[in-house]
Amino acid sequence: MDIEVDNFDWRQTSSLVNNSEIYGRDVEIEELINKLLSNSDDFSTTLAQLVYNDGRAENYFDLRIWVCVSDDFEIGRLTRAIIESIDGSP
Repeated sequence: MDIEVDNFDWRQTSSLVNNSEIYGRDVEIEELINKLLSNSDDFSTTLAQLVYNDGRAENYFDLRIWVCVSDDFEIGRLTRAIIESIDGSP
């Protein structure tokens, strides 16, 4: 599988969201924030693991990859590591 890392620049995102384009999600956002802030540090990871391993997620996506990201990650290196994990080659 030949995948050029440079072709994924358009997929880079940030935490910024245009709130004027989001409608009807206030309740879900509030519930999720409350869950994440009211539990232990391990809760976020556990919640992500449960969603990742849920049968509906497994069936919905053709390919799923679990990635642990540190606070000081570099996007290019992380992207290469993800792509390499797909087929095992650099």
